[in-house]
Amino acid sequence: MNVNPKIKKLFSNRFTNSALTVVLSFSILLIMSYLYPFFYVYVIGGGLHLLITYYQLKKLYTYYNHEKKIFEEQILYEKKIKEHMVEDLCHDIKAPLSTLRGQMEAILDGIMPADQKTLELSIQQIDRVTKLVDELDLSLDALHLTGKLKSYKLSKFLNHITANFELVCNSRGMRYEVINDLNNDYELLIDSNRLYQAFFNIFNNSIRFSNKSNSVFRIVIKEAEHHIDIFLADNGTGIALEDEPYIFERLYKGDASRKKEKDSGSGLGLFITKEIVEYHGGQISIFKPKLFESGCTLLIKLPKPKVWVA
Repeated sequence: MNVNPKIKKLFSNRFTNSALTVVLSFSILLIMSYLYPFFYVYVIGGGLHLLITYYQLKKLYTYYNHEKKIFEEQILYEKKIKEHMVEDLCHDIKAPLSTLRGQMEAILDGIMPADQKTLELSIQQIDRVTKLVDELDLSLDALHLTGKLKSYKLSKFLNHITANFELVCNSRGMRYEVINDLNNDYELLIDSNRLYQAFFNIFNNSIRFSNKSNSVFRIVIKEAEHHIDIFLADNGTGIALEDEPYIFERLYKGDASRKKEKDSGSGLGLFITKEIVEYHGGQISIFKPKLFESGCTLLIKLPKPKVWVA
């Protein structure tokens, strides 16, 4: 096989240069190792240090990008939810305002008398608008879920709930009960204000739809393998079977009995509650069988920490 002399010379020169480079490098290493016995140790140690530093910087960069992405997604999600809230509640507010305008126009046209009854109806519409605005304010605040979680004793949190809920129940003639079956107290990682809001939303629903007499609100705390199970139950009017799959959806208000003007709300309470519970790594659902024959029982599962306090 005949090879072009120029190509043969080119490969020969490259091989020679490579060989000379290897020999020269090896000779330098031998000389350096003779003059400096620990030269190899320095070279290897320095190389390993550079590799470790590079790996740590790469890992830190990856972690930073991951956290940045999560934060941006959370901000975007909150922004969308808040926009939907404002849009939907603006729609809800238009109804009482339209009714109020109709009443005022009827008074001006002489169709309705400007008596105490008419004024009371107008005040009811104003109160309804005020209530919706207040709920919007609370809901927007509750959805600000970018705050830091802090270590908080479960017993302290339950005592805080009891102090407030029991006072309300006593003022309304309701019975308030707490059954704590935990053997240990736990340090939960929570935003106590947000989690309190979640529990209060459930409690507030129980108050609004309680029976006139012999009403009970009960909290039961049990320990599961991986969760702290918290049952919140009442013996009120309960939730219709056909409404159960939708009660945690945004702006869902349930059956007609729950849509009466005196009971009307924004439909955001349980939706906000679900968002807060899931933000804490937990779950919320309707629990069956119910703790009472009537009413509703909700179950909140919070992650059980590995550390507990006596």
